[in-house]
Amino acid sequence: TSASWTGSRAASPPGGGAPANEARKKGSEAFKRGEYNAAVAYFDEAISADMSARSDAALWCNRSAAKLAAGNATGAVHDARHATTLAPKEVKPLWRLAKALEGAEDRAASRATLRDALMLDPNNAQLLAAWKASGKQQTASPAHLTSDGMEKTQ
Repeated sequence: TSASWTGSRAASPPGGGAPANEARKKGSEAFKRGEYNAAVAYFDEAISADMSARSDAALWCNRSAAKLAAGNATGAVHDARHATTLAPKEVKPLWRLAKALEGAEDRAASRATLRDALMLDPNNAQLLAAWKASGKQQTASPAHLTSDGMEKTQ
């Protein structure tokens, strides 16, 4: 969940306008209250408010989380994929994508995305817990896997 995230955070671009920032704040507050559809609407407003918000990976991650919580896994996957294009070397967009794919019942793609995130941050406790929970059988830590998910040979 967004409240328990302890990993890397996608950087927000400088200069997000006041309307976008206000809508983002309202979206975050609605999410915390469990008003997920309202949160989606506020994040929509923030993304539409100004051009810099459209390139803010964290905002797309937030909307992805809200869509997933509202039961729209397909929309959550779309937003999370977009966030990964904006911040391809950041862990949080990959985390959001893995969670959205899990919600869309694409467990193989979710595990592959978790693996990609663990390649960037192999000691992240939240990612490691999700990796283990995904049922992926392994004898080595995820940091010792090749890009295709196979164990590296020595």
